[in-house]
Formats: sequence, C-alpha cells, structure tokens
Amino acid sequence: MSFNVTLPLSHLPAPELDYTLLSSEQKLTLYGDIRRHRCQGGPLVVVGTLAFIFALVLVLIGSCLLGYPLQGLVFVSDIFLPFLLPGCLLFVLIAAPLMMYAFQYHKAALSKHKQLAESNYVQILHYCNSQTGKITKKDVAGFIASQVLLVEYTPRFSFVTLLQTLKVIPEKDSSRSSLHDSLIAEGVDRAKEDIYASEYDKEKRDRLEAEEEARAAEQRQEEEASLGVSPLLT
Repeated sequence: MSFNVTLPLSHLPAPELDYTLLSSEQKLTLYGDIRRHRCQGGPLVVVGTLAFIFALVLVLIGSCLLGYPLQGLVFVSDIFLPFLLPGCLLFVLIAAPLMMYAFQYHKAALSKHKQLAESNYVQILHYCNSQTGKITKKDVAGFIASQVLLVEYTPRFSFVTLLQTLKVIPEKDSSRSSLHDSLIAEGVDRAKEDIYASEYDKEKRDRLEAEEEARAAEQRQEEEASLGVSPLLT
C-alpha cells in the first residue's frame, strides 16, 4: 500500500514535500526491479564498450593509413573495406545501440533508487517526529538498521540506498527542510558506516564517542560552575 506523506514535518507544511512512503512489500518489489535492471544493463555496457574499442581501433588504423599512405595500397580494398567501413558499422550498428539500451536500464534503476531514497527519508523523519525525548544519531542509525533497511537487501545495496537517501535530504535553506535533517544525515552516515564495519570498529567508535561526550559534559559543568562563582566575586 502506498500513500502520500501527510506527516508534520517540523516547520514545513506536509503538502510541500511530495515524497511517498512505501510499504515493505513495495520496497522489496523496487529492490527486485533495480537488481533486474542492473543485470540486464551490465552485460550491455560490457559488450558495447568492447565494440566501441574495436571500432575505435579500426578507425584509427584506417585514419593512420590515410594520413601516411604506403606505396602500393589501394584505398578501397586496403583501407576502406578492411578498416574504416567495419569500424563505422561496428559503432553505428552495435556499440551505440547497446550503450543507449544500457543507459535506459541505468536511468530506470536510478529512478527506482530515488523512490526508495525518498521513502527512506520520510520513514526516518516520521521516526524523529514521533520521539518525545532527546534522540541521537546512534538512535537514528539503529532505527535505520532495524526498520528502514530490509533483511533481503545485500550489504552493497543497503550502502547504495543510504547514499541515495543522503541526496534527497532537502537543502538546509530550502523551504522543504526539516529541523531534523542534520540529525538524519548524521544517522544515515553512521548506518552507512556500520554496514561494513566490524564489531571491533563499532565498539571502538562507541567508546570514543562516549569519552568525548563525557568530556563535553564535564566542560559544561565547569563552565556552569564558573558562571555561578563569578557573581559572588563581584
């Protein structure tokens, strides 16, 4: 089931954000479509690239023979027919059409990636808006890993869809932006890093962040204490 978003996006009226929140079934369908487009377009890119290289080599050889004609060579039989004509036909009939078809598959895959990314953003934004207490980027990353990313996704696909999600976050000065966008971007970055990070790396990062937060809290306490002492001295 698909429905247009009508969530309270902080200071933004909902109709201005025309993103669509997708169900898990719809996301899984898009995932399958994207993989199919990649599988169909990948071989076309390889074959088209090889055909283009062969065509380029043939045309270059023919052009060199035209520029530096050797004694006894006949243009039609020794240059045009064996080099220039096959090179041009290879490019026009094989390389160019294959690359065009591959581009169409790539364009379709990007369009579906954008739909997924927009749904991811709306889902994360809904989570942030629904929380009453303070939330951190660690909380957002945990929500992304457990609720936004499907278990059927491959690690590579999860990484790509989160990368695309960062691209659909509205600009800071945009009228479509939300107060949570900065936190969402940090949470997405953290979830993206967690995909390939080892448990040791995650524990080390969490420990460093905890130490940094403790130092920041201690510094705030010292500043508050100094502000409390200053009036007494005066």
